[in-house]
Amino acid sequence: MGNGGRMLENNDIGLSSRNLKKKQMLGLLTVVVVLLVFAASTPSAAAGTITGDRTISPACVNAGDTLRVTVDVTITDEVYGPVLNESIPAGWNVTVIDDDGAMCNVDKTTWLWSGVQTGTKTVSYNVTIPVDTASGNYSMRGIVLATISGETGGPEIVGPYVVIGDGEVTVIGSETATLIDVVATLRTAVSGGYNETADINGDGNVTSLDVLMILQKVVGVD
Repeated sequence: MGNGGRMLENNDIGLSSRNLKKKQMLGLLTVVVVLLVFAASTPSAAAGTITGDRTISPACVNAGDTLRVTVDVTITDEVYGPVLNESIPAGWNVTVIDDDGAMCNVDKTTWLWSGVQTGTKTVSYNVTIPVDTASGNYSMRGIVLATISGETGGPEIVGPYVVIGDGEVTVIGSETATLIDVVATLRTAVSGGYNETADINGDGNVTSLDVLMILQKVVGVD
């Protein structure tokens, strides 16, 4: 391909990236506008705070496996219309397990609780990793935000605050599973030690089951 072709390809990639960022910003802006409109039409809420804490289990999986994500949204005092927005790698499939009464947009992995809220809201969902996912570490990020009554009596945005806790998933793709991995996992199991990468099923222990699972990867058996 000539220089002109490469320049055109690079321009296309850059344009796609900019379009994706614009869509993400528009999505977040839409959430903020909705919060402000709803808050302005409801009774005032106290000056509360909001935080989010994520747990991923297991944090190390094989390509094609499913993991569970749980996010605790904790509200101190009262806020209006708290929102949780999660960002997962493109192409990973999300299935909501529990939305704790929130309105959920699965495609955007966004949860909104209408009205005045307090206490802890817990969202849980499964994420299935595509079978062709390459080995590596993948990030999962999220934010929480809400509205409160401002000093002038109007609505005021609280946040967005980054969801803390687990934020990385290690994927073992079939392209990197070798007999060396099998031997290393077997040694860990025999010694009674622990290695998160060797804990294929994420049960907190490295056993013969983990050895079997990684051996299946080597020979191409699911």
